[in-house]
Amino acid sequence: MLKPYQFFEKRGYDPSILSVSGMAAGLATHELLGFSWLFGSWTICYKLQPARHLASVGPWSNSETVRNWREQGKDFSSRLRKRPAMVWFSNKTSLDSVRFAASGAESYVLRKCLWPVTIPLKIYLAYRAAVFVSGSVKPKNLA
Repeated sequence: MLKPYQFFEKRGYDPSILSVSGMAAGLATHELLGFSWLFGSWTICYKLQPARHLASVGPWSNSETVRNWREQGKDFSSRLRKRPAMVWFSNKTSLDSVRFAASGAESYVLRKCLWPVTIPLKIYLAYRAAVFVSGSVKPKNLA
């Protein structure tokens, strides 16, 4: 198993140059980027409704499978709307709870599809933040 410091050493970075405050800044940056990506993608999916648009175009738009998925989605949404948290949410906001739940699922799929890009990017940006807070130290093997 690859240990965290080995991940950086293999890429030409020296993790021993980081201070405790730098590591805290890196962790905070990583988490802030994660929450921003979560809520940003959820908001985008709520506004754009990608599943609705994708299901209505192309050769699969009238297929039996897509119709079954829609029915399953409606059934899931009706069960989800009855949950106490969603009832509370519906009463406190003007957002449509069914659309909100569907956009959460769409956002989950989007984030999972983009994991190969977002996770390394978050790690890199967290490391850069940690180095910035620790002092201006440059990576060893980068030209």
